[in-house]
Amino acid sequence: MPWWIWLILSLFMLAMIVAGIAYAALHGFRALNGIAEIGSRLGKPLSELADVAQGGGGACASRSPLRHSPNR
Repeated sequence: MPWWIWLILSLFMLAMIVAGIAYAALHGFRALNGIAEIGSRLGKPLSELADVAQGGGGACASRSPLRHSPNR
């Protein structure tokens, strides 16, 4: 094959590699944005659960035990 065909083939190969890297990077950034959105949605309810578990207020934290008498 002549030299110019090898030049065209190698340039095409390099262009496809660059396009593939750009495609993967764009989709990776989109996926990270989606994960960040899901994390921010889940963060609020989980922090509220942590406040309740630490006694941040609520009727369950101040209740006395159900049984006061020892076992017979």
